[in-house]
Amino acid sequence: MAMLEDETRRVLGKRPFLKDEVVGKRVLLHVCCGPDATQPIRWLLPLAEKLVCYFYDPNIYPPEEYLKRLREMRKLAQEWCVDTIEGKYFNAPTETTRTDFVVSEEELLAEKEYDAEPLKPVEELGTALKNLIDGGSYSEIIEKLRPFAGATEGGDRCSLCFDLRLTRTSALTKILGFDAFATTLTISPKKNVDQVNLTGENAGKRFGVRYVWTNFKKHDGFKDSVRISRDMNLYRQEYCGCKWSAKA
Repeated sequence: MAMLEDETRRVLGKRPFLKDEVVGKRVLLHVCCGPDATQPIRWLLPLAEKLVCYFYDPNIYPPEEYLKRLREMRKLAQEWCVDTIEGKYFNAPTETTRTDFVVSEEELLAEKEYDAEPLKPVEELGTALKNLIDGGSYSEIIEKLRPFAGATEGGDRCSLCFDLRLTRTSALTKILGFDAFATTLTISPKKNVDQVNLTGENAGKRFGVRYVWTNFKKHDGFKDSVRISRDMNLYRQEYCGCKWSAKA
């Protein structure tokens, strides 16, 4: 499947992102693995007033694989001193941690140490949007994706998965009172960047927060992420995450 970039190229040209949308801003960066986060963090951290990573992908299969990726993100956060929020995962053994730079989403929100306009009560958001924010149980997520089990990467299954992750990231951006959010998903040569960015743009509109369009593989972003993660001895997965991508 062609990796479409027409819309992204219209917005960014050949740039990996627009610096003006990051400089002096509080940015929440959605992350699904440590290696892909390396180069985006290197680019954004010096520019943003505050950069916080949000590790969230409830579709990673199996649980052992999820924990491998989580541990590598924790390692990156500690070594690079990057604040990181660990999102929900519904099918993993309980393993929590709190360090100087890592906190769970549940613990963070329970503290209520943020100054932001709250979202509407969940029951007022509508079933579809509530399901996107909450994610549902692991079995519910799988059932949503199952009709598209045979789809190739970049198809409808991926659209649903991106929508779940980026809608939740958008909601958290609103709750925490951040200025904008972005995602590391655009660093992968296998991802359709238009598909990712248009999904992120729509997710931002749902909660009135800015989505930062990116194409992080530009300017050798992907190559540099491979080199950095190799130098740091970070585990790099061989498939995107869900049970069907593992069989591809």
